[in-house]
Amino acid sequence: RRWLRRAGDGVRDEGPKDDLAFLDSKESLDSQILALALPALVALCAEPVLSIIDTGFVGRLPDAALSLGGLGVATSVFDFVFRCYNFLCVVLVPLVAQAVVAKKRGDSSAEDPAQITGRVIGLAAFLGVSTWALLAMAAPTVLQLAGATPDTALSNVAAGYLGIRAAALPASLVNTVAVGAFRGQLDTATPLTVVLVQTVANVFFDAIFVFGVDALHIPAMGVDGAAIATAISIWIACASFCVLLSQRGYVAWKAALTWPLALKELQPLIAGSLSQLTRTLALQAVLLQFTRTVVGLDVSGLAVAAHQVGLRIWFFALFALDSIAVAAQGLVPVALASGGSGKAR
Repeated sequence: RRWLRRAGDGVRDEGPKDDLAFLDSKESLDSQILALALPALVALCAEPVLSIIDTGFVGRLPDAALSLGGLGVATSVFDFVFRCYNFLCVVLVPLVAQAVVAKKRGDSSAEDPAQITGRVIGLAAFLGVSTWALLAMAAPTVLQLAGATPDTALSNVAAGYLGIRAAALPASLVNTVAVGAFRGQLDTATPLTVVLVQTVANVFFDAIFVFGVDALHIPAMGVDGAAIATAISIWIACASFCVLLSQRGYVAWKAALTWPLALKELQPLIAGSLSQLTRTLALQAVLLQFTRTVVGLDVSGLAVAAHQVGLRIWFFALFALDSIAVAAQGLVPVALASGGSGKAR
């Protein structure tokens, strides 16, 4: 892993075979999988944990049913939108991993992994800002698709949370790309560190903005306060990722301005992962329909509040199971670039 990290800076090393021992040894492979999967296990739970934290704080408000109900509708919409762009991380990992190995082997025609990461970050920022603008303009219609009738108390709560949380969508997508860039370098420990900082920040700001702090003259903001706390923590994580990527030479920021080129690079991998994207969209569509159905059961918001609590716990367990897949996303491209399809198998 150290060799792969240094490869991004063009540093020569005389001992790559030791670092790629997992290609020839089952014991080394098991160790490498654990080294990647265990930090990823925690990092993957970041998004579900943020929603669980918000749910925990909002559930202690005086009007808990209505507040959790609005939160549930808004997070269902946000989850659907966010998962649509999951491909940014999935397809970036093999691009970076193969470029790192090719550069280390002295391939003069190899693409600089920092350039690749820069272009995909530019694409993520563009998609994030565009989607944020669309959500801002079409929020009532979008929430209505999730079952919230316009101008009702439930819809107003959901609209307030979604409008604030969507302001962090560009940062969320950049964070997704940053995670993919680190995974491509076979580094899942750094994203874990950032996720822990993000989680602590979210808890801290939730306590301040949801219930208020009289001594600081900060009023209680309820559900909107939870959205503000989450948005701030996401932007803190984004700033942390950007600093770390720069310090390690993993990103070329000028390349972000040439993000349209990333569409051509990502196209074959997006086509290859189309089935996964379809599965993700289908799952999110079903979950959105579940929310719509539950909202119709009880106008008070109690039913959707219970649905929100159960769904957040389910999401937490679901994403925890993906940690082994993360290890495969990083190791298989390295094996392909280093030893061909036989080693990858």
